[in-house]
Amino acid sequence: MRSNSRERTWPKLAMLELLLGTLAVATLGVFSLAAQSAKPELSRTELAARGKVTYRVYCRSCHGVEGHGDGTLAPLLKVAVPDVTTIARQAGGEFPEERVLAFIDGREDVAAHGPRDMPVWGDALGSSDDEDGREESDVQQKLRELVAYLASIQE
Repeated sequence: MRSNSRERTWPKLAMLELLLGTLAVATLGVFSLAAQSAKPELSRTELAARGKVTYRVYCRSCHGVEGHGDGTLAPLLKVAVPDVTTIARQAGGEFPEERVLAFIDGREDVAAHGPRDMPVWGDALGSSDDEDGREESDVQQKLRELVAYLASIQE
């Protein structure tokens, strides 16, 4: 009789082990995916370094290599291009990050930046209706980086 009860218990234990093993693998997979998707917080220096690349691509042609408003397209514009290295000084010594962000993302009108629905930088720095919010998050990150770079070049 004992051997018969062992025979009935073994499949139950095997199923339990299989179930626990599957659960463990699934749990590790979830934690692994969460770790991969979580982006580490960047330092202000790292943000500015990345923002410098964005500046070179989207802003340099008008605002100039060093931000003094002397880019290659500046002479072609009807309005003088601002020197973005003096933003903090013009704001009383404090760099107004939120206001600068509003000028870049289109909440504040800047005629030379183009209309909100078709800014000079296209969709790269504008909002989007991406279903999962990932593209919007990427745009917001790029904007944070650009603002950090502009803050870093203040005189």
